[in-house]
Amino acid sequence: MDKGNKKEKIIIKLICLLLSFGLWIYVTNVENPIQTYTLKNVPVKLTNTEHLKDYDLAIAPNQNFTVDLKLEGDANQLYSVNKDQFNLVADLGEYALKKGENNVPIEIKDMPSNINVKSDKTQSIKIILESYETKKFKVTSNVNVNFANGVYKDSVTPTEQTVTVSGPESAVNSVSAVSMIGEVNEVNENITKNFGLQPLNEDGNLVKGVSLSDTQGTLNIKVSKGKVVNIDPDYTGHLQDGYSLSKSELSKSTVQVFGENKDLEAISSIKTEKIDLSNITSDVSKKVNLVIPPNVKVSQNTVNINLGVTKEEPKTKELNVSVNYTGLGEGLTLTNQGTTTKVVIQGLDSYINTVGEKDLTATVDLSSYKDSGTFDVEPIVKLVTENKNITIKTVDKVSFTVNKPDKEKEVSSEPKR
Repeated sequence: MDKGNKKEKIIIKLICLLLSFGLWIYVTNVENPIQTYTLKNVPVKLTNTEHLKDYDLAIAPNQNFTVDLKLEGDANQLYSVNKDQFNLVADLGEYALKKGENNVPIEIKDMPSNINVKSDKTQSIKIILESYETKKFKVTSNVNVNFANGVYKDSVTPTEQTVTVSGPESAVNSVSAVSMIGEVNEVNENITKNFGLQPLNEDGNLVKGVSLSDTQGTLNIKVSKGKVVNIDPDYTGHLQDGYSLSKSELSKSTVQVFGENKDLEAISSIKTEKIDLSNITSDVSKKVNLVIPPNVKVSQNTVNINLGVTKEEPKTKELNVSVNYTGLGEGLTLTNQGTTTKVVIQGLDSYINTVGEKDLTATVDLSSYKDSGTFDVEPIVKLVTENKNITIKTVDKVSFTVNKPDKEKEVSSEPKR
């Protein structure tokens, strides 16, 4: 019995719901009663804004001009309206306006014919006005220029041009530059091209709400024949005893050189200015100028160099160096000569480890030996390539015998006539 009652109650509720919905459909579509509805944020168009300049005024930036309209009409019409069907105007030429906040009435120029606007008073919008300001700027360039392979930049310069920025004081004062904006790729010849101008703030962002006296700027792009060469550090002086150069790094190892072919052919590298090592006892980073040959240009005039130094104790190294005998007099003979000598060199690890026996020469000059005899002499030892970081500490003597022919024996050996 309970289950039957519950089922009947559910059926009754469904019937009531359907009757209510049907009644609503009837009322809204057949009876169609008058209703009200608020349409929010309907835009308002400002007219005759140019008259503000006559009073040295301008509209402050970052303002949105909209109103809420309370509408009245048939239900089936009211809820289908949209903002685009309304034309609302605030005429700035009709009123005496001042710097600061102003309330300007709006006028409804157009709206749906079957809808009414309910309002107890004339609607208005709040407009904040500032002083009208002007400033002049020289045009700069923010154009990204990319050159074709094998073509190098000679110069990228804007044509000299001054542009007036005008508008509300706060916006004009936030402008720090008027710049050409754009991009040009694969430049392989001299070109002149126009780009749009934009007012930018100090962060490089667009400033809205101002006007420019010109909208275009002209950029002159010149190319140069050139090539890429290495940058060579040029050192002078020597590190103090016990110090070695452990690091020498340039911020950029190459530089672009531009000019006529005849001038470029003679350039294989670009040197830095002289870098004095004599007073360097710790790591140092410094900016150095490049030494630019005449009649050419370079992509940069300076480079940073990082020098690292290490303090070490000198070490010794023993080498067996072949001995060369020179200058033996005519008629003399050389016998029993030592073929090698022991040489001890001294220097820092970083230098001494690069020196081998073939990097040294040992010479005995025999030109002063005129008589027979056996001699012990210290050869003259030199580095094949001069290296002031290596010192020759000791050289062992070598022994040799010089023989002079016996004249009497020579005479007795001659045949009798």
